[in-house]
Amino acid sequence: MWFPFLGPQRRIYQDLLRQLKGRHQDVEPWERLGPEVRDAAKRVTQILKDQLGWPPSTVFLPQDPADIPFWDRTGDLAGIEAIMAVEEDFLVKMPEDFWLSLPKITFGQAITKLVETTKAEPGASPNGGPTRRRGNSGVSEGPPSVS
Repeated sequence: MWFPFLGPQRRIYQDLLRQLKGRHQDVEPWERLGPEVRDAAKRVTQILKDQLGWPPSTVFLPQDPADIPFWDRTGDLAGIEAIMAVEEDFLVKMPEDFWLSLPKITFGQAITKLVETTKAEPGASPNGGPTRRRGNSGVSEGPPSVS
């Protein structure tokens, strides 16, 4: 049986945390990519912190390999859930080849592609279903109740 927090997996995670702790919030590299990409990076980073358990102080930079922020160190389905949360938040369904390309691109390139796809498909619904309302609009989803 494989234990995700033992052996090399744990050492890799601890080394990553050490490197990330040495970083400071530096918005300048993100500013060069534009405000839309910067804001999208903040949203995606927060989702990854929530879904994958990255520490609150974690800072990902545009030049980081894109597969690192999306790394599911537990070996369960948290990585898939994080991808689904990103798609739901941005109301877009990214093609599978995009997610498979993460080891070959930077985090900045991934966020830029996400923003471009969102612009190309404004209001697109995730997974082909009806679009979801963000926040509480006071309107319940689903069919009306019959009295």
